Amino acid sequence: MSNKVPKRISSLAIKSRRQEIERRLAAYGLTSGPRRLFRGAHTAEFEQARSRRLRLALENLGPIFSSFGLYMSTRADLWPIGDCLELAAIPDSAAAMSTNSVRELLTEEVDCLPDEYFSSFESKPFESRLLFQSHYARLGDGADVVVKIIHAEAESQLSSDIDLLPLLHDSFVSCGLPDSAFKSAAADFCHTLEAQMDFVHEAQAYEAFAKDAEEYDVLRAPKVYERLSTSRVLIIEKLNGSALSEILSLLREPAGDADHLMLEGVGFERNELARLLCEAWLRQALLGRSFSVAPRAEDILILPGKRIAFTGGAFAALPAEPQANLWNYLLAAASENSDQACSCLLKEMRKEGAAGEDVRQRFRQAMPFRDGGWDRSGDGQSLAELLFVHWRFASECGFTPLMHLPAFYRGLFSIANIVRAMAPRIDSLAEGIRDLRLVAGLAQFNKMMSQPRLQEQMDGYTTMMMGLPQSLDEALTFASEGHTRLKLQSDSAKHRGAGASSAVVASLLLVLAAVVLLSHRIGESAVVGAWANRINIMVFMIFGALLLRSITRIR
Repeated sequence: MSNKVPKRISSLAIKSRRQEIERRLAAYGLTSGPRRLFRGAHTAEFEQARSRRLRLALENLGPIFSSFGLYMSTRADLWPIGDCLELAAIPDSAAAMSTNSVRELLTEEVDCLPDEYFSSFESKPFESRLLFQSHYARLGDGADVVVKIIHAEAESQLSSDIDLLPLLHDSFVSCGLPDSAFKSAAADFCHTLEAQMDFVHEAQAYEAFAKDAEEYDVLRAPKVYERLSTSRVLIIEKLNGSALSEILSLLREPAGDADHLMLEGVGFERNELARLLCEAWLRQALLGRSFSVAPRAEDILILPGKRIAFTGGAFAALPAEPQANLWNYLLAAASENSDQACSCLLKEMRKEGAAGEDVRQRFRQAMPFRDGGWDRSGDGQSLAELLFVHWRFASECGFTPLMHLPAFYRGLFSIANIVRAMAPRIDSLAEGIRDLRLVAGLAQFNKMMSQPRLQEQMDGYTTMMMGLPQSLDEALTFASEGHTRLKLQSDSAKHRGAGASSAVVASLLLVLAAVVLLSHRIGESAVVGAWANRINIMVFMIFGALLLRSITRIR
């Protein structure tokens, strides 16, 4: 995959763009100097909240500024959640490129005419986002693919608008965002946007997802056609599934009020899907190689077989130590251990300036329904709400996140916001964490069972299990005649030992029977899934070996 060469913008064009931005911000009353108003309908906007006027201004400043607004909508650690939700309403859409422009770009990037690679290509994109648009196509070998193309407008404005982001400083500060927070957020946005505008990063993320999918059955990753992809064009496998945005639209219908509505075509109940989505995202962020940063519902596909694919947006990866710290933080917060949660979180932050208050004490006193703002019903008792309060408290006490932490914050807030709309009556994040603990435990168990030493012993266990049916028959006979045989023993110590051994044999038989009877029920669990059979076999073998050993000792 090749990299693009940034285009240089003339100083005259930058000056003209600066003036345009200043006029737009002034029209919405978002500058510190004298206001300049548009006449007509825009005058009424000054009576509305600043965050709403900020959203309207950003929507009209082009794809880069709109993208910055969407970025800030996920920074619940920096400013009120109400402002985040307001900016989240910025449409992630833009006018599509012309057919001729698409053909020219493909010819330039792939170095040939599209017809030479595609047996069919839909000239009308099925989606046109702020930064890219996507087309359905079919390769010459019959494979159905999705062709993503960087928007020419976003690319042309990238260099100039990145340099002009500081013009938004006063607008955000007037809405309550601290000065240092704006600067750090703008720097992180530039880094994130650079990755989003280069499809090489997205292709690498899909490759990491594919490796994780080998160990985690819930995850699915599209195949990347690397030979045909560049930094401006990405060609990936078309996955057959339902976009989460379509599912959420169905849930907004009157018939979607039931908690256990079976979602047509995906085989999920809404609560089950919400839990699994939290589990999948957390697994990738805290145990996987890559995770989706601030995914939107349009970026998530629900596939047959209860599988999930993240197919767009920015991607990131956490180092091993922060993964462990954040996992321990979530577990501590979920168990209401505020001191442990504070210690774990602060390991991923740095201190700037003097603390306004003791952050540990504020963690102890945190009350989501009082200190939150995400749940406007006044009953914000969810784990997500508590986490948002923690983040804001740490920020207010002078702590700033390390470079890798905002990506985790943004992703967790985005997922929590999605599942809140999907299943508002349950704490999906808390349940997702519980499910992930089980998945992580099973993965650790599998790793332990795959150790070389254990593999060497499996031949011996297999030989023992070959004789298990005959041994079970003998054990049952012994148990049924045990009382008679025991009477023949003249030594009282032997009598007690045989009686105890008989009890052990009977207990092990009951355990084996329970494993057999419960195995089917365990296998039906959505969380356990493919692990059920492996666990049943291992448990049966362990207790079978113990039973054989007990029988041998009795003899």
